[in-house]
Amino acid sequence: MVEKRTGILPTIVVTEIVRYVSDKRGREEATIRCLSLKRSGLTIADLTAEIAREAGLLKSIHPNIPTGDCIIASTALAKKAKVLSDDHHYDEIKGISRTWF
Repeated sequence: MVEKRTGILPTIVVTEIVRYVSDKRGREEATIRCLSLKRSGLTIADLTAEIAREAGLLKSIHPNIPTGDCIIASTALAKKAKVLSDDHHYDEIKGISRTWF
């Protein structure tokens, strides 16, 4: 039985994963991981102008939260999705529901 994967993957997360894997295991492994993400069944959410604007507004309210995480939060808010993360700073953002992993 194949488990159905659902969820949203912001493009900034793809960037972060590729950079991390490339640093640890090299460019070829990073490329393979990127292809796996594309084929995972998750919806890859582009960074739109609206999400970028909202991320900038979140960053101004929460200056200690990294910009990438503000983009993730803004994507979650726009898509009415939960954030899957162990970063507690998401709990500071109004409207964000975080699930620990």
